[in-house]
Amino acid sequence: MNGHAGTHAETHAGDENGEEDDQTVTNMNEQLVARGLAKVMNHRQEDEKASNYFKLQELEKEAEEKKVGRFNPHLDIIKINNISGSENSLRARSFENVLNKYNNLNASVDYIYGANKFKLHIPSQNLLINFILLGISVQKINLKEIGSMNTSAVQVKKLSAGGGEYDGEDAHNLVNGDGKPNRKEKLELKEIAIQAYKYTRKMLMQRNVQITILTCDKGGNFIGILRHQNKDFGVHLLSLGYGMLNEIGLSNTNERNNYVKAVEEAKKEKRNIWAIEKIDANEDDADNVLLNGQKNLSQFDNIYYCSYVEDINNISIQLKSKQEQLKKLQDELNKPANLESSSQYVLSEIKKNTLVIAKYIDKCYYRAVILQINKAKKKALVKYIDFGNEDELNFEDIRKLSDGLSLKSYPPFSIRVSLAGVKIPAENKSDLIIYVKKFLLDKFLYVKFEKKERNGAYYHVVFYDYEQFTTNKNVKSVNEDIVSSGICYVDNRSDTKIFEKLKKEEVVAKKAKLVIWAYGDIDYDDES
Repeated sequence: MNGHAGTHAETHAGDENGEEDDQTVTNMNEQLVARGLAKVMNHRQEDEKASNYFKLQELEKEAEEKKVGRFNPHLDIIKINNISGSENSLRARSFENVLNKYNNLNASVDYIYGANKFKLHIPSQNLLINFILLGISVQKINLKEIGSMNTSAVQVKKLSAGGGEYDGEDAHNLVNGDGKPNRKEKLELKEIAIQAYKYTRKMLMQRNVQITILTCDKGGNFIGILRHQNKDFGVHLLSLGYGMLNEIGLSNTNERNNYVKAVEEAKKEKRNIWAIEKIDANEDDADNVLLNGQKNLSQFDNIYYCSYVEDINNISIQLKSKQEQLKKLQDELNKPANLESSSQYVLSEIKKNTLVIAKYIDKCYYRAVILQINKAKKKALVKYIDFGNEDELNFEDIRKLSDGLSLKSYPPFSIRVSLAGVKIPAENKSDLIIYVKKFLLDKFLYVKFEKKERNGAYYHVVFYDYEQFTTNKNVKSVNEDIVSSGICYVDNRSDTKIFEKLKKEEVVAKKAKLVIWAYGDIDYDDES
């Protein structure tokens, strides 16, 4: 029995006119415990408890001494088959095919490990199982830390007080946007995970729920949908901003759109985890400089020129409106006077992650960052930061970048993006990329930004033929064209806004047995 339950049953005795003569108040949880019909839950010292919690413990002890109810040694004991815990993983997995036949199983919440993980009792099957919510990831917490957890505004403010200056040696991070979560974010996420746990405990502990089991993982945890009062609790937690969308398994259900909408709602309202201010280790990374550090990416939807394609996750684009400015920079870089004053580096001066100017095959110089150095061969791998491509050069083709042409004067012109919602098979990838280039490279395209990759390295975007898009907003995207041509397949874990459109185009390509589907309906998701 839950010690939180303070249920009271009141019996009133009165005269015919309804006036109270006498009143008797019976506390039901005390009565049940006293008769040995309920068990008092154990609590840690810091947990919330019922006001009569210690009295309940005394009554339980008395019931044990009197050997009533569940303490009666002559009662037949119904043993529950406990298949929870990693030690029972093999036994648990043997029940998977039995349990996923049921659309709605009645269960009760026996224990809560975290906002998305529970121990459930299924009376009809006489089972005790571990259960994880489908579609949501919540940061793990140590329950032992909850009582002593005191991280809060003071600590977080201290961590956010210090700012960093741009270091030229961090040029590689600056260009690629390789941001890492900082300590302040981690503390805030941990606090929210604890809030989520407490909220879930309040809502579900010892409550009756309905579950639908979809699968069982290697650790013996059943994964599926849990409903409380006819509400999908996973969707509910996502809408409150208590977790991140976890795409694993969602493609096998019809509920995916509900999960995506819940996340979008939480983001829009900036609830909990979405209210945390994102602070990258490299706040001045090139993409943020170019996009002015704004959170609303849709305001950067515009016409761009595609300057480089290496992979579907490594595409470089430049704003069409910045082309004149880029030309001006290039003219300035290649003025004879500037090149003459830009003395060549000697071996000891060439360092990794340094911003330089580097010669290209057209004999012109471009701004670049040094990625790798091979001192034995006197060569360096560089990335041209305004165009996105890479090349290996001799040391003699690398020169110093003048201060007047640095990132502070001219932020990088190229942005690294990825085709939203699609994947490309590993087999014959280099050949397939040639086809992708035909759709994108050296073209002006209208680009819609959807989201930034978690590690901050690139943006997921949807491409459109810009001339068609300016006259018809419902025109088919280039992403869809690539899928319908059979060059790529749909990423079933993607939350792109054009997901349903991409799936329709994939069906067309499969039926026509185009390119990657030439040998049938292959499950490319197995490669992931």
